[in-house]
Amino acid sequence: MPKYLVRLLIDELLPWSSGKLFPLPMEIKVFATLNYYASGSCELHVGQDALNTLTHAQLKQVIRETSELIASHLASKYIVFPTTSGEITETKNSFWERFGFTGIIGCIDGIQIPIIDFEGESSHMFVNKLRQHSLNVMVICDSKSYISNVNANFPGSCHDSYVWRMSNLSVHMENNYLDLHNDTYLIGDANYPLQPWLMTPLQLPKRDKELLYDSMHNQAWTITEHTAELLRYTFKCLKGLPFDPVTAGHIIVSCCILHNMLVLSKEKYDVVKSERAEGLEDGSNSPTAINIRDMTRLAKLVRE
Repeated sequence: MPKYLVRLLIDELLPWSSGKLFPLPMEIKVFATLNYYASGSCELHVGQDALNTLTHAQLKQVIRETSELIASHLASKYIVFPTTSGEITETKNSFWERFGFTGIIGCIDGIQIPIIDFEGESSHMFVNKLRQHSLNVMVICDSKSYISNVNANFPGSCHDSYVWRMSNLSVHMENNYLDLHNDTYLIGDANYPLQPWLMTPLQLPKRDKELLYDSMHNQAWTITEHTAELLRYTFKCLKGLPFDPVTAGHIIVSCCILHNMLVLSKEKYDVVKSERAEGLEDGSNSPTAINIRDMTRLAKLVRE
């Protein structure tokens, strides 16, 4: 992260630095935590003089406390779902300009984040289909990879659709639709239920318009994969968290906050992109000769 963003993060956390926290200056706590997020290692390295006095257990405690502070106090500021008229319009326009798809205010996906060496009475609930302990993290992002909503509270065994149904945002989107705001929706993959406010791919597309709809849908939804790639590339710790599920959730949310700080700062945010992600940037995968009005009508029929 750029130095000025690190300084900003420290200043944001200082008001909550008192209390029964590990007795270290906030600067050292933030440096130690960011070092772990970026490297994925709780081991100290030569040259980190300020941290060399910490034991492995103490370092993990610093990471635990700092992550809780970041997630608890900064999420409401840096992870914001569009709710005002201006925010909604801006988000819709951005999707329209980039993908030619109307009404979208976010793309949703579930990301499996491994938890390492987790044991306990409820540990079986966190075993995913790959037989690994993990959290199933619901992430919603806009067309610029800004994360507008994240839920890191559910075990890896939970299906994406269950996490969605149990989320506060699901209720918000339904209420928004019932309030006659029926031109606003999310898009998700086949793991999610088709709802008037949540567009998914067609199960058996046959006609040309249906195939084009699925192509446009997939092209726009792929931004979630790009966002997940950015997260994992920038924050190596997300490859496996050696913490309990609650702390792991705090770390995941904290990484999403820092990700958004980078996105909002408009700093150069590099990542080794997959072929699909590169296609998003150069438009090479965009469908051509598409009648946008027909696609919009088809989308409305699917929702209804």
